[in-house]
Amino acid sequence: HWMFTEDYDRFKQVFLRQQYRGWQRYVLAILYFSTNGEEWKNKTFLTEDSECKWHGITCHDDIITEINLASNDLNGTIPKEIGILSPLEKLDLSSNKDLYGTMPLELGTLWNLRDLNLASSDLTGEIPSEIGQLINLEVLQLQDSKLGGSLTTMISKLTKLNVLNLADNNMAGKTPNLKNLTRLKYLDLSHNWFS
Repeated sequence: HWMFTEDYDRFKQVFLRQQYRGWQRYVLAILYFSTNGEEWKNKTFLTEDSECKWHGITCHDDIITEINLASNDLNGTIPKEIGILSPLEKLDLSSNKDLYGTMPLELGTLWNLRDLNLASSDLTGEIPSEIGQLINLEVLQLQDSKLGGSLTTMISKLTKLNVLNLADNNMAGKTPNLKNLTRLKYLDLSHNWFS
């Protein structure tokens, strides 16, 4: 009987953790290749070491919780596979002027995300409404990019936001009601076309 309960549960946990770690490496490899990793400023990435030792990666119990590749000369697009990393709490790809394309809808599956910083990039398109699913988000910095469209009501669902910076984009339309954002300490919507 013991063989099918405690040992099986322990085996299952170890197996699932190892399987997930394989997925982590897969996502990071896709991020590396989709952003021209061979030209990154710091290329300590895709080594034989644990992915937790790669540049800009922070882990807790071998699970990635932070990706910080700010100012690292990323050139390309954010892959949709980033959404596989559901335990992620911080994603900072800011100050990479050659990061282009749209924000993947799959960012909305990163439910543990507290800090999303894609500022100072060449991102275009609209902020996906799926961002409204990031109910733990405290910091959203998308300033100094080429994002357009309107600011949908999804922003009002982010009730834990402390910082919202969308300055210097091409956004337009009516500013949504932000009264639900009671924790907001910093707000910058300047240099857009809001009415």
